Amino acid sequence: MGRRPVKVSSLEISTMCYPTEDPSKVLSILATLSDAKPNEQRVSSHYGYSFKVLTVIEKSPKKAKEVLSKVISSMDEEEFEELINTLELHMDGRRLFIRIDKQEALLGKTRLYRNDPGGYVRIKVNFNTSNLEDVREFIKEIR
Repeated sequence: MGRRPVKVSSLEISTMCYPTEDPSKVLSILATLSDAKPNEQRVSSHYGYSFKVLTVIEKSPKKAKEVLSKVISSMDEEEFEELINTLELHMDGRRLFIRIDKQEALLGKTRLYRNDPGGYVRIKVNFNTSNLEDVREFIKEIR
């Protein structure tokens, strides 16, 4: 009996836009990843600091796979290898979490984010499987 093929069921992109950031630049990052209109939610931190959370949800499996493919294929070889080699750290059940550096994204580069919270764009991908090796092979194929 063969394995079910890996499929992307949906995808969510989210980031924070702080008062010190140019909202048009933050929105441009989201626009390079998806043509869907982001939802905006204004939130306040525990210390009363106010910022926006911008979220794009791709419910169409086809669109979600396109966005994932765009992210994966725009990584340089070193970033891609790091993601593949540490995939278990990015997976939670059927969900893959990728955080990319917001500043690098403004420069048109896709780099994994390695710093404190706030300066990243989070991409959450929902798959039809939690099998790590199947997801790893799928990501390699779409690159």
